[in-house]
Amino acid sequence: MNKKLIAAIMCISLLLVGCSNAIDIRRENIDEFINEDKHTQPNFAIYLVENMDTIDAIKMDINNLMLEDTPILTDQNISNYIWDTHEITLIKDDKLKKILDEKIYWKIPVSGKPFVLMCNGERIYIGAFWTALSSLSDPGSPIIMSDFKDENYFRIACNKANDVRNDKRVYNTMKKLGKLK
Repeated sequence: MNKKLIAAIMCISLLLVGCSNAIDIRRENIDEFINEDKHTQPNFAIYLVENMDTIDAIKMDINNLMLEDTPILTDQNISNYIWDTHEITLIKDDKLKKILDEKIYWKIPVSGKPFVLMCNGERIYIGAFWTALSSLSDPGSPIIMSDFKDENYFRIACNKANDVRNDKRVYNTMKKLGKLK
């Protein structure tokens, strides 16, 4: 066989072996990232619903709602949860302040902005961030008034007889985290 042909075949073989090793390394890194992401899932989180108004969201099955990738609030942002009033005392930091300024404070339409409250990756209930500027009556789901950016808490209010805020999964999660008051 020609020496040049043999050298070319060897170079191509080495190149293919090197590429397959690089693919394996990338695959390991992706698997590691995915597994790491599963471990960092918050115990408690509030996610905004994507591209839907509040009335439409509360009519849908909670498991069919498309949520934003990043939660608005997690257990890492909470110093305590007062169960009787469903008041969440916030630990303010620059990252949380930026998220709230960009998406919540004075950014809520008069029809509200729906959210899903989750515990340990499980969707618990649908609520809405609400504005006092709205002339609409509240949607009948739990609401968080969002106009007060100088406050260090959110209060989840509800006017329904069947109060979904009192879900034991929320209670047990907050108790386990040592944040229940």
